[in-house]
Amino acid sequence: MHNNQLISDLVSISSWAGADEDFVQAGGGNTSVKDKNKMLIKASGFKLSEINKHNGYVEVDIEKTIELINNQEEFNKYPPKERDKLIISEVQKTVVNDNGLRPSVESFLHALLGKIVIHTHPVLTNAICCVENCEKILDDLFFDDVLFVPYSTPGYPLACLMKEKVDEFFNKKNHLPQIVFLGNHGLFICGNSVDDAISRMNNVITTIEKFLKLDKSENKLKVIFKEDKSISLNNWYNLYRHYVKDSYLTLIKNESVSTIDLIKSPPLYPDYIVYCGKNYFSSKNLEITDETKLNFKKFIDENGNIPSIIYCDDGNIIFMGKSKQHVESIKSVFIAHAKTVLLGKRIGKLTPLKREEIEYIDNWESEKYRKNLLL
Repeated sequence: MHNNQLISDLVSISSWAGADEDFVQAGGGNTSVKDKNKMLIKASGFKLSEINKHNGYVEVDIEKTIELINNQEEFNKYPPKERDKLIISEVQKTVVNDNGLRPSVESFLHALLGKIVIHTHPVLTNAICCVENCEKILDDLFFDDVLFVPYSTPGYPLACLMKEKVDEFFNKKNHLPQIVFLGNHGLFICGNSVDDAISRMNNVITTIEKFLKLDKSENKLKVIFKEDKSISLNNWYNLYRHYVKDSYLTLIKNESVSTIDLIKSPPLYPDYIVYCGKNYFSSKNLEITDETKLNFKKFIDENGNIPSIIYCDDGNIIFMGKSKQHVESIKSVFIAHAKTVLLGKRIGKLTPLKREEIEYIDNWESEKYRKNLLL
């Protein structure tokens, strides 16, 4: 296939998936297209909506990428942090015509699948993938036409588990899976063409909408939060700037205060930790008291960072970041998380990430790299 067609296909699926915040938030999600041993994949640190024919992607060698997974016995000899640094270095060696960009950390997963691949974090699919018995629910909805991969640490550990599950599926079905659900993570959709992949994704979303009795065009979850620009946040700016020079704050109002404790659910999937942080800060209201100042300093001392999210008991929620873009990313991921929590509770018992996983992701170099590029 001509390289221009590959690029055109990548831009098409990236623009389509990146246009809907119910599919991807901030820098989440990634896309790829393949021809023989060549794969064009989104570069780390780019939003799907930012990919164009000149920038935002890298070309990698598929065989070299899969070979790294096949060498897991060798790589797993190293402690996790040391292994991850080594893998980052080795993944960069799979790049053809290095343009200075880093392949998506999930390039392993794309290499294992079909021609056109769209990986997203849809609210509707994660509402299922983040509850108990999610595999049975998915089996009831899609029969045996999909592959479910239980949660595993993102990056190399997930790639190794994914290969095992894909190989099992192929040996049983004699073809690669076209739909892959990842526990507490997201969705992979594959196709033989752009239209095929988009159609398949739309079918998955429609099936889940019917299951939830939810009309996406009238999704009331979209309006449970309301931006309030009439309230001054000057006092919070002053408190924030006491610790950091550059700051940007925005505020939303939770229209249903009764859901505030529910929305405070621990992280359900990796991107929430990357953008919103492993912990949040609580305040009675928007007023800053001496107690608020002491607790704010205590939060920083205990967590080593400024909070990204402040919950107020009266329903106000403040987002704090280093730039307008940073805050918009935090808000986007937070709202998707809130919707996932509220929808997931309709289905069953939520299954938040374990504390050791949260700590791992919070200190994961690959995600820090991706996040920093988006600030």
